[in-house]
Amino acid sequence: MISIPTGLRRWMVAAALLSLMTPALALAQGSPRTLSGGVGKDERVRNPEFSVRIEFAELSGAYLADVSVVVYDADGKTIVDETADGPWFYADLAPGDYRVAAARKDGARQGAAFTVNGGDRQQVIRLVWR
Repeated sequence: MISIPTGLRRWMVAAALLSLMTPALALAQGSPRTLSGGVGKDERVRNPEFSVRIEFAELSGAYLADVSVVVYDADGKTIVDETADGPWFYADLAPGDYRVAAARKDGARQGAAFTVNGGDRQQVIRLVWR
């Protein structure tokens, strides 16, 4: 049997516990829950609990994916910085004022300011590129 010094053993246990707590710490620090996907019926049915839905499309009506999404709070602090896998991006934001900046792969940008009022109504932001 291998003997592990007590100090090293304590460090290993602490590191293991910290790795398990990292997702909880991120949520505690204000990182909102997010999800992105397509426009199918499954996505519409299972995602009404998010406070915000951001949609990405071209003026022709074609939906866009792989869009960089950054959401800022009223103080200009970055709340979300992700890439949307599909044309609908959901975020569970607390009530307040926000600004979203989105960019396609070619660098074309769109943005909008919006307010989340709370309650059961989902705020929908449509970003359309010409």
